[in-house]
Order: sequence, then structure tokens, then C-alpha cells
Amino acid sequence: MRLSTHDYALKIQKAVPATGLNDPYTGQLLRWDLIGTWDSKKKIDRLRAMAAKPRGFNNDLYLLPTIDHKSPAAQELDIEICSLRINCCKGSLNPDEFVALCKQVVDFKAKSRQISKSKKQRRR
Repeated sequence: MRLSTHDYALKIQKAVPATGLNDPYTGQLLRWDLIGTWDSKKKIDRLRAMAAKPRGFNNDLYLLPTIDHKSPAAQELDIEICSLRINCCKGSLNPDEFVALCKQVVDFKAKSRQISKSKKQRRR
């Protein structure tokens, strides 16, 4: 499906108020004041620099609102606004797949902690 620039802009204009002020996945307040500060020509260099930092994303940018294709494989363009951090993490997953992946991570970490705790108690 090919959209004109005008149609794409209309989709974005509808997605912004639908999102509100917060990231739809974390509830964090998006940094709308950062719109226009991202230089796409320097994107690769900037991502590498951010990844090289011990804490990953630059705290000044990870709440930058970005356009996310909800389901990249879908025939119809369906977009939402979310933070740069979430958009990078979500990648090509649709919302349900992303949330399921996040749940797997949380469940595994909780289980790992329980196993670790149990091993420590047995050593005593």
C-alpha cells in the first residue's frame, strides 16, 4: 500500500491526539518539546553513540515521541505515537506480540530470582 505524503500526514495528525501526552506502553510523559531535534541524517551515528553509553539511551532522547507502525506487516497503515525507546525495543512486533514478549521477560526474571533465592536458602 502506497500513501501520499498528505495521507500519511493526516494519519499522524490523528495519531497525536489519540496518544495524548503519555507513551501508550509505559505511561511515561512523552517529551513533546523534543520534536524537531532529531537529525535523521545523523541517526546511525547518534544511535551508536547512545548504545555506547553505559545506560544505553540518552535520557534526553528516550522519551522523544516517534511514529510507530503498530503492525508493520499489515496492509492498512495503522500508526501510533510512542517513545523512541519503546519504538526501538518494539521493532517489527505488533502491540500484542510486544506486550507478550515483555511479559515473557518479566515472568522469566521473576522465576530466575525465585530459583536463585531458593538455591541461596539451601546453601545455608
